[in-house]
Amino acid sequence: MWRSVSVTRSRWSASLDARLLRSFGPAVVAGLLAATVSLSELLTTLYPRTAFLLVRRSRALYAYAAAYGLIALAVALLLEQLTAAGAIQLEGFGLSSPWIRAIAVGLTVKAFLHLRLFNVSVGSQSVPVGLESLVQLFEPALLRTILLDEFTAVRAFTSARAREYASHGPVASATAAQPPYVVGRLSLQAVREQLPRRR
Repeated sequence: MWRSVSVTRSRWSASLDARLLRSFGPAVVAGLLAATVSLSELLTTLYPRTAFLLVRRSRALYAYAAAYGLIALAVALLLEQLTAAGAIQLEGFGLSSPWIRAIAVGLTVKAFLHLRLFNVSVGSQSVPVGLESLVQLFEPALLRTILLDEFTAVRAFTSARAREYASHGPVASATAAQPPYVVGRLSLQAVREQLPRRR
């Protein structure tokens, strides 16, 4: 009798391990996709011109991406266990495949986590209540650290280039001769009027 119980337990644990391994691959894909989406969204919206500096220097940037990646990994694993147990049933285009579910989780977890039911005002601050409350545990601190990393990286980048020029005359002449293409006509006129005063 004891032998049959131990055999049953070992079969059950073997099937559980196999299920976990089958669900872990899609969950890793969901985590990597969520980390990539959150990282690219942050860099393209807040730091489009200084992203090349942040990618090399900011650990908080990667912690930000890793946080969303780990959340997506946990959500994908939980979703896979719930569907395997029959607790929930997902219907729709391709949702029967764990890989499609993993891609859907990876693409949507960041947006889903920013859902809020309402805001509560505490003094001068507004605190979101809902899923965004979870995000408030890590995101504001990481975003402040990333902003500080950007400031120090830009300062180091520009200081190294500023040391190359003893006076501002050559820089002003080059700027007046070849202004950036994004400067409008009125802004260009204002820059050209200010340049002689700063030499």
